[in-house]
Amino acid sequence: MLSYLVAKFLTEKGYTNEGEYIRVVAGWHEAADGRGLSVLERCRKNYAMLNMILDHWMPWRKTTPSFATIDINRSIKGICGFSRETVIAVTTNIESIKYRAEEKVKGLDIPSIPELALQMM
Repeated sequence: MLSYLVAKFLTEKGYTNEGEYIRVVAGWHEAADGRGLSVLERCRKNYAMLNMILDHWMPWRKTTPSFATIDINRSIKGICGFSRETVIAVTTNIESIKYRAEEKVKGLDIPSIPELALQMM
């Protein structure tokens, strides 16, 4: 069970890393649902998740933020307890949300639902 109450309980019991992990994952899940959150709050929660994954995947990114420095042969299985597929899916999802938001700012309205994108063609 991932919830803010579980995160709070763990933090109060001294398990701060575990509590922070659950808080970030619960926040990302809430942002993925999107109901009742502002766009800014969704972005904050999504990027907290992305940053948590990237901190484990490429810990040098704060000094050298280029993705070109990632060793493509480096194992990503088990990052934050996620499978390789989950890491790729979550990071891709967050980046696609960012891309759609940037395109919307430019005036290009790209629907987030594939069926709607097909209808617009």
